[in-house]
Amino acid sequence: MAHECIRCEEMLTADDIAIFRKLICREADEYICMTCLSEDLGIPRKKLEDIADYYHRTGVCCLFPRYN
Repeated sequence: MAHECIRCEEMLTADDIAIFRKLICREADEYICMTCLSEDLGIPRKKLEDIADYYHRTGVCCLFPRYN
């Protein structure tokens, strides 16, 4: 099922959903994209992308499948 950002209506990626669930609300069923999230949190989008990449590389969070 495709999801879109509830603020800007951009189509969401799996990482958009995962980072929102990791940082904001694990049980969420509506999400905002990384761009809107970065604005709300006052941090660069690149930082959120780096966090997602960290979780993919390390495999320490089940929301982010480990890179092969």
